[in-house]
Amino acid sequence: MGKIKIGFIDWFIDEFHASYYVPWLREMPEFEDFEIHCAWEHHSNPKGRDLKTWCRELNVKPAASLQEVLDTCDVFLVLAPSNPEVHEELVAPVLATGRPVYLDKPFASTAAAARRIFAMADRSGSPLWSSSALRFSDEIIKAKEETFGGEHVEYASVMGGGSSLEEYLIHLVEMLVVLQGADASRVMYCGKGNNDVLLLDYPDRRRGVATMLPALGYAMLARNAEKVVFNARADGRIFLNLLREILKFYKTGVSPVPREETIAIAGIVEKMVEAVKTPGSWLDL
Repeated sequence: MGKIKIGFIDWFIDEFHASYYVPWLREMPEFEDFEIHCAWEHHSNPKGRDLKTWCRELNVKPAASLQEVLDTCDVFLVLAPSNPEVHEELVAPVLATGRPVYLDKPFASTAAAARRIFAMADRSGSPLWSSSALRFSDEIIKAKEETFGGEHVEYASVMGGGSSLEEYLIHLVEMLVVLQGADASRVMYCGKGNNDVLLLDYPDRRRGVATMLPALGYAMLARNAEKVVFNARADGRIFLNLLREILKFYKTGVSPVPREETIAIAGIVEKMVEAVKTPGSWLDL
């Protein structure tokens, strides 16, 4: 039996995730049953390498068209991590194949778009999932499963950096949802200047806080009754853990993340970005 052929599809291929996922995947023991068959980009990064140059340097075959990727690959890695607003357009023909698709974070810019993307997957039967790599932080997993026994925590505060809320806030929200659940009811922005602070409120006693500062490393504080966890570094081996989950998914077709959480996360990020316009006011989800 031949190896499972992975097709890379991107808005522009010369970006961090595509450029690092290729060598990281090839170094993983779990990759022995796979090959990166080809790659395609919608257009070239005006500040970076074009497809042919990128492929030559990473030893990947450049596809002449998106259709070539769809016709020759078994599974797909759809990226564009900096442009969630194009994910719906970019992934639509890929989902029509009925084959497994991993769609990079942020999954969608709005909850409505997230629902439409999953609806496309359902029509064709394509297994589909997405996640921030922070979900697979060793520290988050240990806190959730060992310290809190899988229970939702009543208070969590997560911190991290990023150049924009639209692109990077998902990391903080995904951490909060893993720790506290997806049934949040409202959000509030209470930051100022370059100090972005957002609150996530739940119908019961649960409350989450997300703080984003430029160049800040990821950190986590979580409490449930008398159990408290603080990690000044909440990232660990996130990318290797994520890639391991992606490869497992390609074989099983089973998503490790409930779609309800992915849709809820898109909605929370959407409302938090909107809340920046009205500091101090609650916005219902």
